[in-house]
Amino acid sequence: MKYLIILIITLLVLFSFTQKETPIKSLHPQETILAFGDSLTYGYSAEISESYPTVLSSLTGLNVINAGINGETSSQGLRRLSTLLENKSITLMILCFGGNDIIQRLPLDNLKKNLKTMIKMAKEKNIQVL
Repeated sequence: MKYLIILIITLLVLFSFTQKETPIKSLHPQETILAFGDSLTYGYSAEISESYPTVLSSLTGLNVINAGINGETSSQGLRRLSTLLENKSITLMILCFGGNDIIQRLPLDNLKKNLKTMIKMAKEKNIQVL
């Protein structure tokens, strides 16, 4: 599990360097992070205390919602995102989908479209996306 967390953090750092947008702004203690994704976010085969959202909350002292679901595809995630984004305290969403789409050999164009739509939905609510 430790290696999975290191891998995720490494990927997040690499992706942050490829973005041409403004960097992620500092969060205040009353703000919330939405960890939204599939089994990697959920913490599949790990103790609840070892999931990356729980570790992130512990390290930062911020409220982190673990909205990961084992086996979920990006299409399924897209259908439930609007309800989660109703939480006004969310100011940052960590988006982690794609593994199940790839494992199930779903069209990559659909995955890309779903991710773009999720990002757009969050940004429309002034939520930063990582």
